[in-house]
Amino acid sequence: MKYLALGSFFLFFLWLVGLFSVGAGCATPFPPEGGDRDSIPPQLILEESTPNAQVNFRPEEIILTFDEWVVLKDPTQIIISPPVELGDGPELKKKSLIIPLQEVEWEDSVTYTINLGESIVDFTEGNAVENLRFVFSTGPELDSAVVRGRVVDAYTGEGKSKVLVSLYANLADTAIATQRPFYFGFTDEEGNYELGNLKPGEYRLYSLENASGIYEYGSSTTAFAFLDSSVMVSDTVNVFPDLLMSPLPQLVQVEVDSSRQGVIQLGFDRMTTEVPVTTLREDYLRVARADTLKLFYTDPSSDTIFIGDEDMGIDTIAVFASDWTDLKPPNDLELVEEPAQAVFQSQFVDMSFNQPISAFDSTLVGVYPDTLDISQDYRLVLDSTRENTLRLRSRWAVGSRYRLVMEPGAITNYQGQTNADTISFSLQGADPASIGLLRLRIVDLDSTQTYLAKLINDGNDALVENFVIDMDSTYEGTFERLPAATYRVELIIDSNKNGRYDGGDWPLRRQPEVVRIFTLEALRANWELDSEISLETE
Repeated sequence: MKYLALGSFFLFFLWLVGLFSVGAGCATPFPPEGGDRDSIPPQLILEESTPNAQVNFRPEEIILTFDEWVVLKDPTQIIISPPVELGDGPELKKKSLIIPLQEVEWEDSVTYTINLGESIVDFTEGNAVENLRFVFSTGPELDSAVVRGRVVDAYTGEGKSKVLVSLYANLADTAIATQRPFYFGFTDEEGNYELGNLKPGEYRLYSLENASGIYEYGSSTTAFAFLDSSVMVSDTVNVFPDLLMSPLPQLVQVEVDSSRQGVIQLGFDRMTTEVPVTTLREDYLRVARADTLKLFYTDPSSDTIFIGDEDMGIDTIAVFASDWTDLKPPNDLELVEEPAQAVFQSQFVDMSFNQPISAFDSTLVGVYPDTLDISQDYRLVLDSTRENTLRLRSRWAVGSRYRLVMEPGAITNYQGQTNADTISFSLQGADPASIGLLRLRIVDLDSTQTYLAKLINDGNDALVENFVIDMDSTYEGTFERLPAATYRVELIIDSNKNGRYDGGDWPLRRQPEVVRIFTLEALRANWELDSEISLETE
């Protein structure tokens, strides 16, 4: 009997332990397995949270309870406007966020806003609570001023989504980098913003992309926008001009390779057209492609190379003369890339090489129709503006195929070396009926300005041509052999005449250069399109 009683007690004990184990498991959140992904952010349960929009209120704590388990991802995003110093930080208790405020000294008759930013995310998928604001006043009324506007990309004019918009009551230029904003909010998907429950007064208005955890202009900021002067906020709905956001100027990064005979290679972190490069020597032949600039020379003399300008920083590189026997031999002469296969009647085929070209032997070059072994007549010339480019033209019959062959020794580079291998590629005569012609006219230009213009295929964003309009009120140009497509024209007012687009610069208090973008009527195949743009058109 004693043995049976002890066994029963043991079984009862195991059952009790199991019961508590199950109960404890119910109190611990675990991500569910399977099913559709949860994309809905946590929702506030109003009846279990501190009531919002109270007046004559001096809270000692704020309790916000959500409808699911949450994680306090980034407490630094929880900011009170106007700024106050918090003692103990916010904490989570089950599904509730507790913000302790016992040590805060509230000012009289002030409307406070607690912004949570994206500090709270759900436990399972990390969906952030967006634009959650808790508002109260220590006086009898809530401030009711509203500020509205839009943040747009300064170049494209498209709205910037989810970027910070901040108001500073401190009008000093340094406040943006040293203090938290007085009020702040974020733009929606279209770039629109609205800041509410504001106190009327004078402010500075800014917008930051990738602001730091305390929403200050700092090292993490990648783009910035500002108005030239302070704004007056009245006790009504205030609508302000667009904030023009552009990337912050970045110091140019350069990699230098002078290890090969006769060439100094400069690799940049941006396109070569954006980087000024000046040298003390004037005998270089320059070959630029994408983000790489090659300076070719025959005399291994010393030099100083200056890269960049005041916006991107100036890097100075000293190059010392070296015994050529200590350097690697030059790279083999080769095509940078094959020309497009489709070629129209009487059209030149451009062949760009990785080095400057000084001569060619036409007896070692042939243009062979289809499978024939006899070359047809052609004309081959050096490009007068691009030292690394040859241009070839022949009779291109519609639909016929051709082989262009350059035998070893046909091409001689700047240093007297020739191609060691045969260079060949295929071409096909294209039908002129598949292309169109664009006659472009731009009027109402400011004749005191310089415009950097681009013609771009709007379908694939391929650049057709760059051109400059310098101090003219009208531009007229013809663009031939364009594929049927819709094209756009981008016009940059080059206000500082440095030959490139410049975004805004907060330290210099400079707004982005003005850009106008026009989409043209679609160009059809076998068609001539006359298109006129007026800069007075909004």
